[in-house]
Amino acid sequence: MKSLNTLTASMLALACLGSGAASAQTEWLAGTTVRMGYTHVAPNSSATEATGPLLPGPPSGVSLKVDNQSTLFFSLARDIHPNVEVELALGLPPTHDVQAQLSPALPAHIQNLNGAVIAKVRQIAPTLFVNYKFGEASSAFRPFVGVGVNYTNFDKRESTAL
Repeated sequence: MKSLNTLTASMLALACLGSGAASAQTEWLAGTTVRMGYTHVAPNSSATEATGPLLPGPPSGVSLKVDNQSTLFFSLARDIHPNVEVELALGLPPTHDVQAQLSPALPAHIQNLNGAVIAKVRQIAPTLFVNYKFGEASSAFRPFVGVGVNYTNFDKRESTAL
């Protein structure tokens, strides 16, 4: 985790350095792009109805839903060819709420928990992309396509008190 915080600080320092000194850009920064922005993380994750030895019989009527989250995004991209770049995408890790989704068939005293946040989890998901950029390097508009490899880790998991 300390290495991620160090990397985050380094990326922000590079962004400040690159934005303020374009005319004094050193050779090692040539072909390097720092991007910052705001992104929306939509995990599209849920769980089917819980079953198990303590929940015998038909489906329990209890499932989970993970909420979307928005966060600060930044990346460092390096040109390896006029039309190809390698990009490391990071961001401030978002914390997702996990909500209980309950069947209306459950008793009223349990229905009070429907939609309640029962857990929180932080998502760390660095991604390495290879992007192909169309057009000439001097073009103002350069659409691109990319393919990437992602490693997602969930940490700081905590259950909420109900």
